[in-house]
Amino acid sequence: MQKPPPRPDTRTTGDSLIGSLRSPLPRERLGAAIELREIVEDVVSALWHSIKKPANVHHRGAEVRTLQLFNCSKHFRELLKLVLHGNYEVQCHALNILQEQSFRVTARQLRDARRAVRALRPRKSLPSKDLKLLQAELNAALDRMERMEHPPTVKS
Repeated sequence: MQKPPPRPDTRTTGDSLIGSLRSPLPRERLGAAIELREIVEDVVSALWHSIKKPANVHHRGAEVRTLQLFNCSKHFRELLKLVLHGNYEVQCHALNILQEQSFRVTARQLRDARRAVRALRPRKSLPSKDLKLLQAELNAALDRMERMEHPPTVKS
């Protein structure tokens, strides 16, 4: 059996980039900032890949929790699916992201989301009492998004 290639020491790379951000040289700081941005994009992509992997369906709470650290504004549908169909841990973390971050959603996306929330039914991992609470929390998050997308007009 062949050994996998050695992984780069990400801690050393991270420390090096952080050190470069402290440099007095603008060019060095710019290079580090750009590289860190690319790393962050790769991290978010890898997290979503792991979350969506069918083999991980019962073991992805840590990945969803980690997403809270990043901008998830482009992942409204995916997060909604996690809240609607994930286990308790996944639901909690995905709901937290929907509650705390900003999303640009269309009226249709909101309508579809509300329909999906209404269609939820109790299941083994989501008894009636918890279902009602989840629906209330999701509807409150959707209300906030709707207000952000369509703020009330001020009459003069």
